[in-house]
Amino acid sequence: MAPIARTPLRVRAAISFLLIVVGCAHAPAPAPPAPIVLVPSSLPAPPPSDRAVLQGHRIALDPGHGGVFLGAVGSAGLREGAVNLDVARLLAGRLAGSGAEVLLTRENDTDFVGRDSTRLRDDLEARSVKANRFAPEVFLSIHHNADARRDSSRNSLETYYRMTDPGSSFDAAMEMHRQLRERQGLPGAELIPGNYYVLRRSTAGAAVLGEASYLSNPANEQALVTPERRALEASSYYDALVNYFRGGVPALAALAPDSTRLDAPPASLTAEIEDGPLGQELDPNSVQAFLDDRTLKGTLVERLQHATRGTGADSATWRPGRIRVSAAPPADLGCGPHTWCVGARNLNGHSLPQRNGHFVLDAPASALSVRTVPPDLGQLARSGGDMFEIVVEASDARGLPVEGRAGMVRIGAGWFALPDGDFARDSIAFNLRGGAFRATVRVTPANLR
Repeated sequence: MAPIARTPLRVRAAISFLLIVVGCAHAPAPAPPAPIVLVPSSLPAPPPSDRAVLQGHRIALDPGHGGVFLGAVGSAGLREGAVNLDVARLLAGRLAGSGAEVLLTRENDTDFVGRDSTRLRDDLEARSVKANRFAPEVFLSIHHNADARRDSSRNSLETYYRMTDPGSSFDAAMEMHRQLRERQGLPGAELIPGNYYVLRRSTAGAAVLGEASYLSNPANEQALVTPERRALEASSYYDALVNYFRGGVPALAALAPDSTRLDAPPASLTAEIEDGPLGQELDPNSVQAFLDDRTLKGTLVERLQHATRGTGADSATWRPGRIRVSAAPPADLGCGPHTWCVGARNLNGHSLPQRNGHFVLDAPASALSVRTVPPDLGQLARSGGDMFEIVVEASDARGLPVEGRAGMVRIGAGWFALPDGDFARDSIAFNLRGGAFRATVRVTPANLR
């Protein structure tokens, strides 16, 4: 230690810093093991009876990760992206074999980012856009998990449904969760509302993300290497989708008003819903209408037609029934944008997929008023005050506030105090927001008399 003691202070500090850096440096992370190449799996042909259930239904499958986004990597080298893709391919083939229309967001080991981006968000957005263009009834993102605390003993099932949709997304997720839980027998299975990007962005009637098991569990990793285990997952998802559609899914056929601008409140909010036969019929007691997150009272439900069986070559199919739902908006419905929707379930407990209607109420102004605060300016002058407020308000024929009207306020002698600290002489322009415009006026007490 003697040589260091005789070293100048600045040099000693540098040496000490170097020792600290060297002492705290981490060893390079070990390179991941070579990826395991999977033997392709296969599934037997689906039973012919499934065609009557799945024919024409549109399903988007999203094999998670791929390309530069490896996802979880098992200790033996199994890549999550490869497992997800194989399960999705198996499921897609079986669904298509039963007449469903199926989209795979990817069909090989690739990602969706360009050369100028490596952001996961860009990859997820591209997947979402591709799936939404397909207009699926069900969106399923297939994944396998890894424990963030590196607990290799953990292995469980987690099924996520779109957080904002406790209806149809929950229904589809519950079917998938039940099939996977019963066949895999994993402990601690959870059905969870999920806020994942692809679930938030999905416009499908039902959106689900499945984490069938943990790839970070070595025993489970070895099981997933076998074609039989991946086939078990695919068949679990398949049977769940058959059960979901077999129970019937009500469909929204019409919604009015929607995507329009109105100059008067609508007399009624009206929706038409298609349903099926027997247990697939809509439960009239479950129907509710919502406007701006408020439940509307006095909702009326009217059966227009019952489901009927086809004839001849179409005798195995049903033509849907139709129900009309109508609700009156509140009398004090304000001007501005509004969102409304209808919620319902069929007798099998399956929900109507949520779709919102949007309209803007832009009623014309029938009255314009100007008042001062305080209202007695003479009393303000007598007390030595020199500032008051002018309030401009517009209202429609119902006496409710109207937005978006513009004009000019003028005073005889004085100044308008502007929010930025400046002043405007004698006049100021206004544009009504929230039904009113407020401006502060400053004058001399003599001008108030």
